[in-house]
Amino acid sequence: MSEYSPVIDPGAESLDDLIVGGMGLIQPLKGYRFSIDAVLLSFFPELNDIKTAIDIGTGNGIIPHLLAFRQPALKIIGLDIQAAMLERAERSAKYNGLQEQISFVRGDIKEIGKLLPPDCTQLVICNPPFWKKGSGYWSRNQEQAIARHEITVDLQQIISAAGYILVPGGKLCLIHICDRYEEVLAAAAAHNIQAGRLRFIHSRVNEKAKLFLFEGVKEGAPAAEIMPPLIIYDENGNYSGEIAAIYNSK
Repeated sequence: MSEYSPVIDPGAESLDDLIVGGMGLIQPLKGYRFSIDAVLLSFFPELNDIKTAIDIGTGNGIIPHLLAFRQPALKIIGLDIQAAMLERAERSAKYNGLQEQISFVRGDIKEIGKLLPPDCTQLVICNPPFWKKGSGYWSRNQEQAIARHEITVDLQQIISAAGYILVPGGKLCLIHICDRYEEVLAAAAAHNIQAGRLRFIHSRVNEKAKLFLFEGVKEGAPAAEIMPPLIIYDENGNYSGEIAAIYNSK
């Protein structure tokens, strides 16, 4: 933790304890705030021998912070189109003493060629908008709407951008709703990203999966591995052992 003390607008922002690693994250009181989805995704990639990562649609920077905690040698770029969210992410990185490990780039993912060079990273990670434009509940808050709906970018464009910046053999990791499972796999394959590991997420052991984690390998061989299910809550409504272990990380 650095000695930097960020200025927080108490009427618009909060400095929230991430629990993991003793870090804090600046978030809007009424805008987009991270959920457990981002945490599950951040602990999904295998980081051995990974030196570079790019988080597409980084928002308030939750995923770069958690990746930095998991692998202190990892260099991470967070990319987003929304200036206010990136400004909060930068303040959070400075507060946590991670400004040398995490950097941020503002820009439109659809113009990835103007923002980053090709074949520049070993890992792309993304918590994308789950809902297509015009579907689901539409928030009046712009940050929430952009984060949840495909307003500024869609799934095909995200995966296309990932394919552009990944080195051959590099991996794309994302989380999505099960209703779009086949669409994710088809879009990835169309950009020469073949399914590697897949894991379905269940709120409870007796409930259907609503989300899944996807790992694809650029120019890899089709070899999808269905991992054991990830259960969030136990029979008593507490976090499962696996989830509790994440939040007990020091």
